[in-house]
Amino acid sequence: MENKNSHNIIMSAEEILAKRKEMNRARQQRFYLANKERINAQRRENTKLLKELKKGNIPNIKPVEEVVEPPAPVVQPLPKQDIVLPKVLDSENVQNILLQLRANDVIKTDGTLQKYLGDVKRLLILTKCDNLNICLKKPKEIIKLIDESEFSLNTKKSLYQTIVYLIDKLNLSYSKTIFNQYKKMFDVYKLKSNDQAKDKIVEESITFSEYLEKVKDEFGEQSKMYLISKLYDEVTVRDDFQLVIVNALKDANDNETNYIVIPKSGQLTIVLNHYKTSNKFGRIEVKISKQLTTMIKNYIKENDLKIGNYLFGDKKLTTFIQTNNSKIGVVGGTNLFRHMKVTEQFKPNMSPEERVELANKLLHSPIVQERYLRNQ
Repeated sequence: MENKNSHNIIMSAEEILAKRKEMNRARQQRFYLANKERINAQRRENTKLLKELKKGNIPNIKPVEEVVEPPAPVVQPLPKQDIVLPKVLDSENVQNILLQLRANDVIKTDGTLQKYLGDVKRLLILTKCDNLNICLKKPKEIIKLIDESEFSLNTKKSLYQTIVYLIDKLNLSYSKTIFNQYKKMFDVYKLKSNDQAKDKIVEESITFSEYLEKVKDEFGEQSKMYLISKLYDEVTVRDDFQLVIVNALKDANDNETNYIVIPKSGQLTIVLNHYKTSNKFGRIEVKISKQLTTMIKNYIKENDLKIGNYLFGDKKLTTFIQTNNSKIGVVGGTNLFRHMKVTEQFKPNMSPEERVELANKLLHSPIVQERYLRNQ
């Protein structure tokens, strides 16, 4: 790592992320104040459209003149460069090294970067260490501190993973014996974590909000698993998210293909042409929320996806979801999402009309809906 004075400004990872948030908040506030009337009119029309879509209608609502938000200001990241290891691995130096590893694409996502940054902060506080390069050479002491700490089992596992990662990626001059001691503890806690998950298998249904918290805690907000779960929360269909990326509704015209439409501006739209009950319900178009729109755009950018690519691949997602659910103590694949949504929204005193409306929203019959119910 070059000396701090070798660049005009070198910000730590936390400083860069905080700066981005601060600039985005200020930009959004200025934009809202300058376009308040049009934005509120657009929100009213979107609310009206959402209500009609929930009723199963496709209304002909006159669009409000689109309000295009200017692009976010860019906080210049670190350029790619070789890492020169400093003699002292204190908090600031480790953060800058991790940020450089992200810039060099060794760390693949911002979510993974945040995981390592958080672990380093916990480790330094726990060990009261000013120089990890020295402290980590005493594995017995570090292991004792981690094992006897009040951190959760998964956090301890994560700390060992980060230590192993730092020793490996930074080529720290430790003996193989020291490295293997940390690696062994990481492997031990991986097994403990898996055993704990098996012991806590959730047989009963949980709400979608509870489920999303579990997914976020285990995989992070930047993960593919969290993104898929958020998408199913908004559009609770079957295993139908083999979505081809297009940039206009007119391009989503193959009746055997499902699409995600990404316009130049505004919210994204899911187009379902091909699904189990398409003969009954026909083509479905659902505009997703602004938050999910941002998440999907970030995912597309990070994975360098292009027009014509599949968002999550062309294979069914059930196996991927089942595998990851097992890590959080939940049983099920894509069908679980429908169980959760029905259980969450179905009420014993619902009228037949309300039950039909809910069934139509989930693209199945009221009779099938009864099968999904749990714990009522």
